[in-house]
Amino acid sequence: MDRLFLFSKLIACLLCFFSCLNTFSTEESFLLIHGTSNKVVMQLGPHNNERISPCSTFKVVLSLIGYDAGVLKDEKNSVQMTKALLFMEELPEGWKLFGKTGMGLVIDQDGKTLEHGWFVGWIEKDYAFFPFAYTMRAKKIEPGYRITRVKQLLAESKVLKKE
Repeated sequence: MDRLFLFSKLIACLLCFFSCLNTFSTEESFLLIHGTSNKVVMQLGPHNNERISPCSTFKVVLSLIGYDAGVLKDEKNSVQMTKALLFMEELPEGWKLFGKTGMGLVIDQDGKTLEHGWFVGWIEKDYAFFPFAYTMRAKKIEPGYRITRVKQLLAESKVLKKE
């Protein structure tokens, strides 16, 4: 019975290890800024100063086109439309999460093609807001991972506990 128990623990550890291999090979960058002071709250990773193409980030543009075309009559409506398009979910302590994800492909230094994903947005509560940008590069990016990871990083930053 002890051998079976040890064997099952070993299998569980190996499964955990292999499922994490993709995570360990992932490059990620995260930048969180205090919205009123513009001070960096949290910075992670090597790619914070790189520009990336927002290939699929059209919702923001749509709200601005609406303002330009006269569908939206004033700036307040434009801001409200943008917020409505980008609202994602309620977070603990009354915070709201807004953002947009996107994906593309990038060729690394070795000529390998990697998926390049991002999640940009902000959190807000009352008059406090914190813009963020998250990017990652990996062989394969799971669809919901970027949002989950940003929520983990926001929790680590302790911002969600601040008033």
